[in-house]
Amino acid sequence: MPALIFTKATDYVHDCIDNAAKRCATILKDLGHNSVISDSASPYFDTIDELLKFDVIAFISNSGELFDENQKNVFESYVKNHKRPIFGSHAATAAFLNGQDATGATTMSTTWPFYASMWGSSFTDHPPIQDGRVVVHKDHCDKIGLDLPESYDTNDEWYNFDRNVFDNNDITVLASADTDSFQGGKMGNKHPLIWTHDFEGARIFYSSLGHHPDAYNDDPTLSKSTLESTPLTYAWGDISFSEEHSSTQAYLVTPTPLLHDGISLGRQLQSSE
Repeated sequence: MPALIFTKATDYVHDCIDNAAKRCATILKDLGHNSVISDSASPYFDTIDELLKFDVIAFISNSGELFDENQKNVFESYVKNHKRPIFGSHAATAAFLNGQDATGATTMSTTWPFYASMWGSSFTDHPPIQDGRVVVHKDHCDKIGLDLPESYDTNDEWYNFDRNVFDNNDITVLASADTDSFQGGKMGNKHPLIWTHDFEGARIFYSSLGHHPDAYNDDPTLSKSTLESTPLTYAWGDISFSEEHSSTQAYLVTPTPLLHDGISLGRQLQSSE
């Protein structure tokens, strides 16, 4: 069955959405899965039978009120009763908020607790776009085959959240921010960026990075590569976090050094050395 790549944004519309959705569809195709890209909740979220046509849903930088009450109930059933995996990119945690601010400077809170709890936290605000450093938790990434450098510099929005997923023992943080490398963080000394967990039996994978459209473009200097397991195959359930690398090979076209299977990890900044 196909994946639903859901791009609806009724508040701030990120310039990266189109690139991210197309790249995600390309990677899914390489993994052997069809996909549907839609910026409309109807008809897909109108009934559970319609939504169950999809094995996984990828939320791509969404904003605003995405669903009516019936659609909320359908989506809750998809996650809670049918345990289908959910994939989130960048502003996926910034939907269902109690305000609007294109600058991201106004602190906001969720209007739908289920949605925030599903991700593990909800976006509140972000400082001005700036350079910073990502610290990779290699021990956790290695378990799902996410091959990243131990740290790298990038330029992004450095989201703040209403709760710190580091405080939740059921959530595994894959990458965090070096809090000395940028200004405006409100998460304390541990500032999460990418994480995964099981929620109500459904596998959730989220990356807060990926604001810039070119984070999803092909990099001609990189070749096609193969990973033993990747965020999409992990989200799909082909590997569990408790086991070593799966023997399943996932074909990966690497768009940039920091994009793995449709999840943007930001733009890597070139060294000045």
